[in-house]
Amino acid sequence: MVIDFYGLTSEEAKRKFPGPYQYVFEHVKPERDQNRREPIRNNWWLFGWVREGLRASTKGQSRFIVTVETAKHRVFQFLGSEVRPDNMLTAFASDDAFHLGVLNSHVHVVWALAAGAAMGVGNTPRYSKTRCFEPFPFPEANEPQKAVIRDLAERLDAHRKAAQGRGATITGMYNLLVKLRSGEPFSDREREQHEIAQTEILRQLYDELDAAVADAYGWPVDLPDADILTNLVALNKERAAEEARGVVRWLRPEYQAPETLTTTTTALLPEATDFESVAPITPIEAQPWPKDLKDQLGAVRAVLTSSANLWSLESVAQAFKSRGRYRESIASHLDLLTDLGMLSRVGTREGPALAPTAGGWCLAMTPAEFRIFVQEVQDESRHWPGPMGQFQELRARIRGRRSAQSDIFRFGEKGSVYEGYAFHFGGRSEMQLNLGLEEDGAWLRYGLALSFEPKHEPAGPSGHAAPFGRPFK
Repeated sequence: MVIDFYGLTSEEAKRKFPGPYQYVFEHVKPERDQNRREPIRNNWWLFGWVREGLRASTKGQSRFIVTVETAKHRVFQFLGSEVRPDNMLTAFASDDAFHLGVLNSHVHVVWALAAGAAMGVGNTPRYSKTRCFEPFPFPEANEPQKAVIRDLAERLDAHRKAAQGRGATITGMYNLLVKLRSGEPFSDREREQHEIAQTEILRQLYDELDAAVADAYGWPVDLPDADILTNLVALNKERAAEEARGVVRWLRPEYQAPETLTTTTTALLPEATDFESVAPITPIEAQPWPKDLKDQLGAVRAVLTSSANLWSLESVAQAFKSRGRYRESIASHLDLLTDLGMLSRVGTREGPALAPTAGGWCLAMTPAEFRIFVQEVQDESRHWPGPMGQFQELRARIRGRRSAQSDIFRFGEKGSVYEGYAFHFGGRSEMQLNLGLEEDGAWLRYGLALSFEPKHEPAGPSGHAAPFGRPFK
């Protein structure tokens, strides 16, 4: 049982649920009283991270998809909406078995293993949503194809849950599946577990699912893994180009972009747009220029997404009163939104034009999202040749080592990650990366701390400690 007082004050929780309240008061509050993060300490009867985004995105759904963040086998399954996932689960706010089927397919597992991280001595695969899920291009399946994938995914999920009910475990089940596919004989104990888990049925379901997903992509089912990755990367680039034109293939349009359901199914710009010229913008009533920077960026973004057209600097400026006075600020904001991935620049006969993209960085970030972001940065630091991997290599070179021997951040009670900021754990004699939220999460601040403070050699024959340092660029 999970005690979740979300949406209640402490007094409301005590009045409506006195038994659970007393348990939390006696077993949780003493520990929370020692927590140095004020919101967690003060709101002791609530979860430390209430996950507003997940609650909103799963509202009205009877189930959602999860996968264990760090696991030997990459498995996706449905959980009921009454379950509260902890930090070791990656949750996907979809109750559509089509999405479950694609995520469980060999195509996605190959992508996830290539894009994800690895942790621990055994290099256990870790699923990173920003690397494994967000860039992953789902197939543009037709309805009959989706129906087949949904049916197989439902049967796969039901089969695993039934096997667990008979005493099988997910890890044991998939260990047997690997052995079954290799042709290696089972031991007597494994044969017994094989009968309980019905691993042959599991294998057949996966084979059928892999064939159905490959068909949805238009690829042969026996495509080598290297070719699967090549095709997915190419498809990812195609989708990125589409999003630069405003064509967005939403997974849940009714939640992600409900306004598109009444106007167009996928696009802010038509697929056939050739960008030869900027179309005339229907005049809109000019609005006052906001005072705060955050509100200014929001207003500019709102103007750009109000019409399925390309925009010029002048057409954006016309949407605000006293545009001459604020033209330079508007131009600067457009540059910033482009850098954040919210806009893309398109060449036309009249000059550069702007088109809103599907995603981009979110300027607002909650403390819970910040903590997840810090973990993502940590994961990225283990990958070469990515920028964070290069950062780690540079750290090692500065310190005269062959490789960076420590993570950037340390999590835990005595770590370096707090609510709203994270500093580079370790000594002061190296290049350090620090992250922080400012203006209530409106901005993410990041920077490098460079220490030139000299260390000292042990005292020599003269009895004096000699300062020394390593030069670096």
